Amino acid sequence: NFDIPEYAPQRDTVLYIGRVSRRKRIDRLIDVMAALRAIAPQEPIRMQIVGPTLTSDDAKYHQEVSEKIARLGLQERVFVVGFVHQEELPSYYRRAFLHLNLSNTGSMDKTVVEALACGCPVLTSNEAFRGLLSVYPEFLLDEDDPQTIAERVLSIRRKLDAYPPEDLRALVLGQHDLETYADKVMAQLRELVGAR
Repeated sequence: NFDIPEYAPQRDTVLYIGRVSRRKRIDRLIDVMAALRAIAPQEPIRMQIVGPTLTSDDAKYHQEVSEKIARLGLQERVFVVGFVHQEELPSYYRRAFLHLNLSNTGSMDKTVVEALACGCPVLTSNEAFRGLLSVYPEFLLDEDDPQTIAERVLSIRRKLDAYPPEDLRALVLGQHDLETYADKVMAQLRELVGAR
């Protein structure tokens, strides 16, 4: 399912997919959207926040995020979609021009890999992707300032032709796709059985 669309839809959406939780720093995504509105008010950029809440603190954080969107007057630009079934996720990646991930978990967020598989550029602060994205250093964030991040978002949007979807998908095929992962698991299982 996570593949390149057969057609190129109009893409004006920044996408976040993942759990709605403090660790994912969604409030910082809202700050980035406020900075984007300030530096490029004419750009019709919107954000979709897609993902579930799992704990009572997640639900509280979801409310805080919604209140911040209203307080900053971003209701026409930022949409909290909530939970979406797995089979529907590829269509979100295909309509976005960027998947934005400001998580500091340090582990490989599968959503970054999913976005690349769908040919969607990514922008992430996650250190775990340094190796995978070494050919696209502009996809990696070292800074945390919302305006700096907003400027990077605009830069990627204005250079979309420099990121052919097939090239982005090639980053994960043979390394992080399901078939390769299954082969690695089977090899490890055979090794464990052989060691006994």
